[in-house]
Amino acid sequence: IEEPENHMHPHMQQMLVRYLYEAQENLNFQIILTTHSSDIVKNLEIEDIRVLKKEKNKTQEYDLSVFMKDLDEDKKKFYEKFFGVTMYPLIFSDKAIFYEGDTERLFFETLLSRTNVLGAIFPESDNSIGRRLRSSYISLIQVSGDYAHRYFDFVDYLDIRTVVFTDIDYAKKFNSLDEIKEERKGEDEWKKISSNSVLRTILDLKAYESVQELFNLMQEGSCVEKVNEIG
Repeated sequence: IEEPENHMHPHMQQMLVRYLYEAQENLNFQIILTTHSSDIVKNLEIEDIRVLKKEKNKTQEYDLSVFMKDLDEDKKKFYEKFFGVTMYPLIFSDKAIFYEGDTERLFFETLLSRTNVLGAIFPESDNSIGRRLRSSYISLIQVSGDYAHRYFDFVDYLDIRTVVFTDIDYAKKFNSLDEIKEERKGEDEWKKISSNSVLRTILDLKAYESVQELFNLMQEGSCVEKVNEIG
């Protein structure tokens, strides 16, 4: 079945997927469906999806049943639960931005949609950066907290370039940047640099004890080196 979403509204596409699954089970035959519809993709079982991407002079297949097979049970449950909620736009993306809340969503949507905003941020670029951003297939994925690292296996498998915007999640008793950066070694609530799971996963933060050391890593470029190590 080729692109059945043509002339179908989203709810009808959802019903179509349900009908096809029932027909496949009851009639015992295989259905091959091609689509560019997010509404169809998000209603499919993740194991049933094969992603085709044009890469240079060839078409590359990404078999999500193979991807799921290699995961542990905890990760399988996570992807089965959230694929149809937050992950499905990644199927059609070559780049992704992960963020935590609604403020970031409004910022990025405005940034990517308005030429004057991009021009103000990149005044020396002759707006070439803005044109490249708007012509890219970028998915904005809201993860509602420090959970972006849970998606890393997926974007790595699909070879999607990714950037994560997240918080430091410092000790809440501090109210100013100077207090945040001040050494607090020895205090129980300050033994770890951050409670943010994304930062701890990417930067292996268990080795560091203060926010000051995180700032030092950023200035030294060590953060970039560690991100490059994991792709």
